[in-house]
Amino acid sequence: MVIHIKDVDEKIYHWFINQASTSPHMVALITPYERYDVPNANLNIYCTPSYLSTDKIAEVLLYLFENELLLGIKSLDKDDIWENYVNSPHKPKIEELIAKSFIPSYQDIKKALKQEESSNELFYFLTPEGGELWESIFKPKWNQYLTRRGDRITHIIDCVDPDVGKKLISLEYLLSFDNKKVYDFIPGTEIGETIMPWQVLYWKIIPVGYSLSYQTKRIKVDKNTVESKELKEEIKQADEWLINICNWYEKDYFDEWLQ
Repeated sequence: MVIHIKDVDEKIYHWFINQASTSPHMVALITPYERYDVPNANLNIYCTPSYLSTDKIAEVLLYLFENELLLGIKSLDKDDIWENYVNSPHKPKIEELIAKSFIPSYQDIKKALKQEESSNELFYFLTPEGGELWESIFKPKWNQYLTRRGDRITHIIDCVDPDVGKKLISLEYLLSFDNKKVYDFIPGTEIGETIMPWQVLYWKIIPVGYSLSYQTKRIKVDKNTVESKELKEEIKQADEWLINICNWYEKDYFDEWLQ
C-alpha cells in the first residue's frame, strides 16, 4: 500500500495497524508526544509511533479509517462481543465487530486521544484488508502461533502445530522453575481436540487448529538439583525455545526507532 500523507513515514501507519493485530486497540492508550511528562523524553514505541502530535496522530488514523484498513468501535459494544468468547479457543468473528462499527470523524479521534471519554472509549480494529496488509508486512509464522488458557488444575494450549503444543507441555517443568514453586505435567492427563476451522484472531481463520489440555502438579526439588549446572543449561535452552516460538511474527520491525 502506498501512503500519501506528507511528512509521515510509511512505517508509522504500520505501527497503528500492528497495535490492533490481535485485538481492538484503545485510542486513549496512544500517547501524543506533547503529553510526555518529560521534555525530550525517549520514545516509547509501545505508546506512540515516532514523535507525533495529537493532530498528526488523528490525521494518520483518519486516513486509515477512510481507506478501509481500520474501523472504530465503542468499548461497550466491543466488550459485549468479547465476553461471549471467554475461555474459548476462538476469537470473535470479524462480522460481529463490523456490525457494531463505524468510521470515526477527525474530532472523534482527537477527543479519544485527549481522553475526554471515560465510560465508552473509542477502539479501532483491522478490517479484512487491514489484516491482509498486516500479514504482508509482519510475515507471521502461523505454525508457531499458540495461546494458553485454563485454571490452576487444567491447562489448555491452543495451537496450529500440535507438535509445538506437545513440546511446550514436555517443557512445563523447566519453564515453571523458579526455585520455589516447580510444576510438572501429570502423564496420562493429556487430551487433544481438533478445531475446524479455528478463528485464531478476530480477522484471521486457520483451517485446522488443535487444543491440548493437561494437568500439572507441584513437585519438590532438592538443593543439589537447584544448583545443578546441567539443569540450568536445560532451563536456558527451554527459555530460548519458548522465546523463539513466541516470535511468530517480525516483532523487531520497529526496533530501529530505539537506536
